[in-house]
Amino acid sequence: MDRTVNRDVLAAALGDYRAGLLPTADELMSLIAGAEIAAVRSKFDISDELLRTAWFLHGITAAAPDTPQYNARQLREAFAVSAHIFDLALADERRDIIEQLRLAFAAQIGYRRCEQDPNATAIFHRVARLVRIDEDLPDHIDTLAVEAGSPSSACSVPSSTFPCVHGGASSRTCAA
Repeated sequence: MDRTVNRDVLAAALGDYRAGLLPTADELMSLIAGAEIAAVRSKFDISDELLRTAWFLHGITAAAPDTPQYNARQLREAFAVSAHIFDLALADERRDIIEQLRLAFAAQIGYRRCEQDPNATAIFHRVARLVRIDEDLPDHIDTLAVEAGSPSSACSVPSSTFPCVHGGASSRTCAA
C-alpha cells in the first residue's frame, strides 16, 4: 500500500495523459487515501472517479511494451495502482457476483504483473467462495470466464506464463 500511494508512483502510472479526464497524481493520492480511511471504518464505497481511473490504468497496461507513450515503469506502476484500487473496491460485498469476480480478476492480473504475487493469492482466497464448481456449466455460464480467470490467475498459473512488460518471458527474469 505505501508503495502504491506514493506521488511519484501515481504520477508515473498516470503519465502525461490527463486532459481533464483523469485526476492528477495528488488528486488520485487523496482519492485512494480517502477510500482506505473509509475501509478502516468498514465503509467500502469507492467513487466512480476512482474506479474509472483504475479501469483506465488497467487498460493502458494492455499496450505493447514498445508503445512510445507508455514506458515499462509506467506500465508496472499502472498495474500496481489499478490492482490496489480494485482490491479496495472488492471489499464492498454489496457488489453482485459478476462485478466481484471482474474486480478480482483485474486485481489479480495487476498484482501478478507488478510482482505482488502474495496480494494476487490473497484476492483468490477472498473470492474462492464465489467460484461455482459444484454446478452444471449452463447454470453459471454468465460468470464462467471470470470464475475461471480469478482462481487460476492467482494459484495455478506460474508467473512465467505472463509476458514481461519489457517483452521477456517473465517479469521475474526480465533484464530491464
